[in-house]
Amino acid sequence: MGTISEKKKNITILLIMYFETIKHLSQEKIVELSANADTYLVFLAEGSASEAEEIIATLNQNGINFFGAIYPTIFQDNINFESGFLIIPAKGVKKVIKVKNNADSLREQVGDLSQYKTAFLLIDGLMENKDDLFREIYSVVGTSVNIVGGGAGYFTLQQNPCLFTNEGIFMDGALLALIENKSQVAVKHGWDMFAGPFMVTSSENNVIHEINWQSAFEVYKNAIESDSEHRFNDTNYFDIAKMFPIGIHKDGKDFVVRDPYILRSNGHIECISDIPENSMIYILKGDQDTLINAAEEVSVATNDAERDCKCLMVFDCITRVKYLDDRFKEELDMMKFANKEVPPTVYGVSTLGEIASTGYGYVEFYNKTIVAAAIY
Repeated sequence: MGTISEKKKNITILLIMYFETIKHLSQEKIVELSANADTYLVFLAEGSASEAEEIIATLNQNGINFFGAIYPTIFQDNINFESGFLIIPAKGVKKVIKVKNNADSLREQVGDLSQYKTAFLLIDGLMENKDDLFREIYSVVGTSVNIVGGGAGYFTLQQNPCLFTNEGIFMDGALLALIENKSQVAVKHGWDMFAGPFMVTSSENNVIHEINWQSAFEVYKNAIESDSEHRFNDTNYFDIAKMFPIGIHKDGKDFVVRDPYILRSNGHIECISDIPENSMIYILKGDQDTLINAAEEVSVATNDAERDCKCLMVFDCITRVKYLDDRFKEELDMMKFANKEVPPTVYGVSTLGEIASTGYGYVEFYNKTIVAAAIY
């Protein structure tokens, strides 16, 4: 268990506590939590998911308000944890809403938006009809607040309860935390165009059946093998696919990246997130260096010369984490120290999809991407 707390240039760095197990959450620490904030954000690593109910019960017994989610891994500064949990003061959070597919109910719960500048959106990353939920949230929140968040759940891609509040743990929904603090949100990925454009001529939710009226895998395979040294066989699909994600073309915007995670026996390609039929797509390519460079870009993009950032909240795709492996520490270091006169506390999670809206358009759901928010 460890804490981070320091002062530099009269800027108080956000106090974050990491606990290896629930047994390390001592009564002394609970007293400290009670005195430090009214509400807490809890990030629980998948390796400790079995402790979720006990954590919820312990915090409830001690009168601590909280919300949070289970993610494949959690990180604090440059340490990536596969087990344990982070407890983060959520001092700017004024309202936490459980979201289901009912826009009228959500509009009632949100109420007057004028006091809010930012929102955290934690969603079950494996729920169906995510786009419907995003549309519902956008119809209520619109462009009035910055939204940042990520898909919760398990790297096994087996759907289980992964979101929680004082009321308990659940799935097939989302948590929307409304925050009065201003923020600077940035989205970067580090992938470049490799081949395309192509048209998705048949798909269903997150599964691509056909590209250019041909087998999805045959088009994907031929494009990669014709212009690289990589050759697919019966066992290496994921090893190659992790280097060649799919980018959905958006007019005037960067690619929305999709992870072609699984090859089905019928030649269909299963992605972690939806790819609409008739989408124009490109095959992208990157390497560890370009991904780490993107971490520098996202850090610089969240910097505001007129305001000091106390913390940088990061949602980073789990497949990026796995691809970078030992070099993921470099990505985290880059976000902490790039262009920051006072290095912020970096904290966050690896996700099953990253979420961002910066007040200029629809809520987007990304893969293989970094979404970061400087909270002021």
